[in-house]
Amino acid sequence: MTMHSSEELLHLVRRLRRRWMWGHLLERAAYGALVVLGWMVLAGIVTARAPMASGTMMVLRVGTIVVLLGAAYVCVFRPLRRRPDEVTFARFIEEREPRLEDRLVTAVEILAPSRATAGGTVVSSGERAGGFSSVIVWRVIADALAQCSMVSRESVLPTRVLRLRAILAIVPVVLFGALALLGPGSLRMGWQRLYWPWGIAAPPNFAIRVHPGDTRVPRGLDQVVTATLHNFEA
Repeated sequence: MTMHSSEELLHLVRRLRRRWMWGHLLERAAYGALVVLGWMVLAGIVTARAPMASGTMMVLRVGTIVVLLGAAYVCVFRPLRRRPDEVTFARFIEEREPRLEDRLVTAVEILAPSRATAGGTVVSSGERAGGFSSVIVWRVIADALAQCSMVSRESVLPTRVLRLRAILAIVPVVLFGALALLGPGSLRMGWQRLYWPWGIAAPPNFAIRVHPGDTRVPRGLDQVVTATLHNFEA
């Protein structure tokens, strides 16, 4: 058994696992970002439309922090902690590439680092391979490596799916920026009162802008007067 073949096979499994993990994290991050954005929009609208005491606004601020940390844990940190090991991911690859016929799983079970068995006993790769001839082990690994040369990363996670998940993860961030800059005045005012440090002390910037304003109208003539609500709705 050559060390080069062993490292190359494990490197292939880990590279495909890294690609799958990126896709999985992007998908979960998109869900988490949408949840956080939805909460912020709801909190901003409630703050803008209803008079709020300082205690109620503090509850909304704490709620935002809880939602943010909860989304980060569920959608990012927990998937990272539950990353599949080499043997589990080798089975995942075999499900998508049936022509491997357990060659990859068998080879990875021999080469993978120490792992616990069903009985709780930790078994090292050397102990797993110790009951077989080195020639047989070398042939198993060489055969698995030859078969895996035909495995495409598209079978694990298609590129179009990976790109779609990346776009979905970016959309909530872009949407938040658009709402913060170009969104309804009531929503932006609610965010300012809720999340800006000076939001409580600053009075609501309500206004009614009348056009043409201060002007003289000759007797007998009509004048069109328009009024625009600023930072509130009626």
